[in-house]
Amino acid sequence: ICEIRVEPLLRSQRNFLLSPVFFSVKFHHAWYSHTSNRWETTYPKKLASIMRGVVEKIGSVPSEKPVQQRLWLTERGSSFGYGNIVVDMTSLVRMREYGCPVVFDATHAVQQPSSQAGVTGGNRAMVPHLVRAAVAVGIDGLFLEVHPDPDKAISDAANQLRLCDIKDLLRQVLAIDNLNKTL
Repeated sequence: ICEIRVEPLLRSQRNFLLSPVFFSVKFHHAWYSHTSNRWETTYPKKLASIMRGVVEKIGSVPSEKPVQQRLWLTERGSSFGYGNIVVDMTSLVRMREYGCPVVFDATHAVQQPSSQAGVTGGNRAMVPHLVRAAVAVGIDGLFLEVHPDPDKAISDAANQLRLCDIKDLLRQVLAIDNLNKTL
């Protein structure tokens, strides 16, 4: 049995939030065009304009709070390539331009859809690498799926982190974030 308390690590760090609930807008980056008989791609610049529209639309809903206090933009990767979900780290920079908090869903980003006989696979070993990269680029929040025994998890078992391992990863995250604040 793993026992860990992350609260002391996070108590003074209001930038990083572990939350089981989040809002995200996901766009697929590629589609087949019958007109040109080839795969077309939505490049990050076009996605940035799509996200601007999302922020403007939600911002147009009357509220006492500005949109930047009501909306989190979440990067969780897009289906692309050979059954992998790919994260474009430049999207974190582009989303930040809209003034809303940017959250990185690291465990979703390592999914490998339908790679295990109809069940979504994944590569949890890549999560720490992507987390450190996203924090270095600059994010406001981090979403991680953790489980005491990930291989026995009901959902997304292949990409969940072991609860026992989260403390070391969060220490690294906080060190990178603190370094960013000095630059």
